[in-house]
Amino acid sequence: MKRTYFKLTVRGVRKTATRFLSILAIVTVGVGFLSGLLATTPDMQLTADSYYDANSMFDLDIQDYVFGFGDSDVGEIAALDCVDKVMPAYVKDVVMQTGSGTVTARVYGVPMGRDDERINDFVLTEGEFPGEGECLALCVNGYSSKYGVGQTVTVSPDTSGYDDIGDTLAFTRLRISGLVKAPYYMSIESEPSLEGTGTLGLVLYVPYSAFTAENYNHIFVTLRDAVGLDSFSRQYQLLTDEGADRLKALGSGITAQKRSDKLEELGQKYDGAAAELQSQREQADKEFAEAERLIEEKEGELAQARAALEDKRAQLENMRPLLSQEQYAAMLAQLAGAEDEIAAGEESVARARTELSDKQRQAEEGFARAEEELDGLKTAIEDFPVVQWSITDRSDTVSYSSYKSNSEKVAAIAKVFPVFFFMVAALVALTTMTRMVEEERIQIGTLKALGYSKGAILCYYVGYSVAAGLLGGITGVLVGFYTLPRVIAGAYGMMYTLPQTQCAFYWNYALLIIPLAVCITAGATLCASLAQLAERPSTLMLPRAPKPGKRILLERTPLWKHLKFSLKVTARNIFRYKKRLFMTVFGIAGCCALLLTGFGLRDSIHEIVDKQFGEIYRYNLTLALSREEAADDDSVIKGVLSDREYISDYACVYSGSGKAGANGRQESINVMVPRNTDELKRMINLRDRISGDDIAFNADSVVLTEKLCETLGVREGDTVTLTDADGKEADFVVTGVCENYISGFAFVSTEKYESSFGRPEYRVVLAASEEHTQQVRDELSRKLLESDSVLRLSFSDTVRESFSNTVKSLDSIVIVLIVSAGLLAVIVLYNLTNINICERKKELATLKVLGFTDRETGAYIFRETVILCVLGILFGLVLGIGLHAFVVRTAEVDSVMFGRSISWLSYLLSAVITVLFTAAVDLFMRKKVNSVDMVAAMKANE
Repeated sequence: MKRTYFKLTVRGVRKTATRFLSILAIVTVGVGFLSGLLATTPDMQLTADSYYDANSMFDLDIQDYVFGFGDSDVGEIAALDCVDKVMPAYVKDVVMQTGSGTVTARVYGVPMGRDDERINDFVLTEGEFPGEGECLALCVNGYSSKYGVGQTVTVSPDTSGYDDIGDTLAFTRLRISGLVKAPYYMSIESEPSLEGTGTLGLVLYVPYSAFTAENYNHIFVTLRDAVGLDSFSRQYQLLTDEGADRLKALGSGITAQKRSDKLEELGQKYDGAAAELQSQREQADKEFAEAERLIEEKEGELAQARAALEDKRAQLENMRPLLSQEQYAAMLAQLAGAEDEIAAGEESVARARTELSDKQRQAEEGFARAEEELDGLKTAIEDFPVVQWSITDRSDTVSYSSYKSNSEKVAAIAKVFPVFFFMVAALVALTTMTRMVEEERIQIGTLKALGYSKGAILCYYVGYSVAAGLLGGITGVLVGFYTLPRVIAGAYGMMYTLPQTQCAFYWNYALLIIPLAVCITAGATLCASLAQLAERPSTLMLPRAPKPGKRILLERTPLWKHLKFSLKVTARNIFRYKKRLFMTVFGIAGCCALLLTGFGLRDSIHEIVDKQFGEIYRYNLTLALSREEAADDDSVIKGVLSDREYISDYACVYSGSGKAGANGRQESINVMVPRNTDELKRMINLRDRISGDDIAFNADSVVLTEKLCETLGVREGDTVTLTDADGKEADFVVTGVCENYISGFAFVSTEKYESSFGRPEYRVVLAASEEHTQQVRDELSRKLLESDSVLRLSFSDTVRESFSNTVKSLDSIVIVLIVSAGLLAVIVLYNLTNINICERKKELATLKVLGFTDRETGAYIFRETVILCVLGILFGLVLGIGLHAFVVRTAEVDSVMFGRSISWLSYLLSAVITVLFTAAVDLFMRKKVNSVDMVAAMKANE
């Protein structure tokens, strides 16, 4: 019996190879798609993590631009037990002049000796390591060949503090000796800078000797055990957080001591300067007093001489009658000489007094300047900041955060899309195994009559499906793990410079997916087999009676009598076999829905860029200022904002972080408050997404973005609790829900915010520029960064381009979804059409005997398929709308809302592709219809 049972099993698989392969194929597609999507995110992150480890990417970056770091600081940091390796470095942003114009560059002073000394290492792709006056170059905007070996770059006078550049750099001119690439700058998105255009375009690596600064301003650190952790994991983040806390504690003590030493130095300098000033004052007072005494003595002597002269003149006049003319003239001449001497003395004394006054004035001016310097020194002492080390990690770099966000988008899609694939796979398995069991009902009856138990017979069919599911699951896992991640990750090649994607085998996923696939096929087989096994052997050994003909609803309408005979037969056959009707319509609908969801997802992702940056944001320049008055009194900023050649309009706002809470949920948000309520609407288009109607914004308005409201579960009229950056809370009534796709915002009127939180500082300027070219953006950046009041500037056009690049990379995922859905459609349609033909071979043979041509016989079958295809497409489009909405909401990340609409072209493409797949399958299956053996089919029941 066992031998007979084995023969039946082998014969059954061999005889139904097509059916077996169809189950295997559908399982392979579903499993491959699911495993590939699940593996893509960890594979992408594994590739980046390996790249980081191979180049000793820093775990923590310690910065101190006040005191800097000496060798003793480096030693204390290296002595911590959590630290593996340290690398002090000089970092300086400058504007560089190149052969093609100016570019903002970041210069790193790093060790150029042994590779194991470097953290944030780089890969030399061309040239050689630098000598004196040379550098290694890395172009961060797309890694273009804009800079080459041998090219010279020069520090531009536009660099801030150019006159004192020698205090930091030992060069003004460098020759590029080699080109490199590095994981720190693996993204085409640039790091921000406060020099030049505000974004980096070039990174230069030079030896320590190229810097003249006494102390380093950066120390890069790697942590113990960090290499063994995934850089994108929670464990790694906890490790870096713990390391940062240890370093902050160490830094607090070091900077406190440095601050104390600095204050003591400044105090001594102040005391010395004050004592010196007092001494100079006393000395000057003595000198001025002595000079005054001498002048007064001289003035007294001159006064006495003049009095004596006047007496002599009076005496001369009294004696004039007694004197001859010659005597009188001689004595008068003597008196005139004395007069001249006295006048000369008085003139000399006047000059001396004038000189004394000038010296006193100059001395007072000098003392005043010294007093100002003392006051400034005193203020510097009183206001000397409490310095803390600034410690950042990899997540603060643009490349890391951007790559992590993009890789996690794939994981979000993997949560939803494959579920539908498995539903369709279960449908195919159920349909196929139902057909197989019905075809072999006589064999089942015979086995039961021969004494085989229900369990033994069931094992045959379950084993058949398990074999197909197991082989399909293994094949799908292997294909999915080792192909799909490379395809999807390869699409990000335009955004990131990374090695080839590393593909790993994930046993946790495999041990979940393969049993799931086996369970689906086995479960479908159980459902199909149990009903047959419940019948008696005598019943099973007889052919199943054909379904009785029934009048359908269409026959009860006046339209019936106007239909041709062939259409009447088609209509009856469609509704006569309701199970086949349901299976075919649902299968086609599922494939069409998947296609529409794929195209719709692409629409949803693409539309947010144009809507957010073209319709909602009316500004394209954001300025962060050090003080809110700068927009009105800073000549540079005021000049640019008032220049209508560049800026058409602007608004001053408060923009700060906060939280919004309602219904037990809380979300981080951006709170925006305009200085003037009317200004906000000029820069941001507040509108309802569905109706497009404008949302009023007045003194009582609190408008929240749509995604935020969905997350919190609130609507217009509900109350939310807003928390400001200082932790103060207040309740507000939502007056409007506006369309917005990137980040969550609460737009609060000036009056509402001030009544709850107090007056904010309006230190952010939103400006709309007339021109959007890169040249204009660079020129605006250079002008604005001349002001010390500009802390940061960014252009929405740059953000738009960056986001657009991200969106383009997601196209590859959508294409994979569409191709997979198309492949699934082919398998489903082929399987259902094959079953339909196999079930109706006798019917087709009868038609041929009655004289139907091959074309007419094929039309008899495929006419039903076309009608069911149309019904399936209509149902699929409706189903696709709901599936698209579900996928979009599931695939969204916290800070992004995808579009909710689907373009008409996506509906059309989904329907057309489904029709094309149906037509292709019908053409392929036409040969099978034409090859039906009439004699064998007519004698089948015998």
